[in-house]
Amino acid sequence: MAEPAASVAVVLGGTGSIGTAIARRLARPDRALVLGYLEDRGRAKAVAAELRAHARVVRLVEGNVADPAVRGGIAQAVADLGGRCHHLVHSVAVTSFKPVLSVRPAQWDLTFEVSARSLLDVVSALGDPLAAAHGSVVAISSQGAARFIPGYGALGPAKAALESLVRQLACELAPHGVRVNAVRAGLIDNEVVGRFPAGMREAVVQRTPLGRLGTPDEVAAVAEFVLGPDAGWITGQVIEVDGGFSLT
Repeated sequence: MAEPAASVAVVLGGTGSIGTAIARRLARPDRALVLGYLEDRGRAKAVAAELRAHARVVRLVEGNVADPAVRGGIAQAVADLGGRCHHLVHSVAVTSFKPVLSVRPAQWDLTFEVSARSLLDVVSALGDPLAAAHGSVVAISSQGAARFIPGYGALGPAKAALESLVRQLACELAPHGVRVNAVRAGLIDNEVVGRFPAGMREAVVQRTPLGRLGTPDEVAAVAEFVLGPDAGWITGQVIEVDGGFSLT
């Protein structure tokens, strides 16, 4: 068992572009990182190796966070590191890019289970460690939670459920000193962009007042702030990080 770390941060989806950017910002010599990931073990190991140069400990937990055994592995990693969870980041989503009337029931259920329900389940699994640390939770949402996006037939409703869950958890966990917020990201210049319909990138850029897509690190910077002590009176909020896209 490792010696307890001064601070423990759990990043689910920790080897995706946004999750990795957040983990980089959270890495520091007195902090342990627990990174959950679903696939691409090679990338996960590379990210962990990079972060070990900056964090006290980096643990990898492989598997679908919707699986109780995986959540148990995450909870055990936190227990091994001292039993307190100071930061929890939920940067996990799965979907089939389809119109809503084309989404099959099994795809709908999987999208909601992974993209929304898993936040509830992992907060439940880490309830005592979060309360012990007076921790902070951030869920990464998307523009589809509040407006129509082509192909977001299942993911848009799931992200809306995620944001509603954030508000519910914020009120229920506040007496335990735990804050819960969401960061609603606009279109980010990463590997996901290529999955969208042709011309969507250009259309989003034209509609965005700042005239470009965002970067993973710009989302991570806001997540880092919301997780930290300077945001100590912010809870239950959805913070837009979209270059002004939602204003037009």
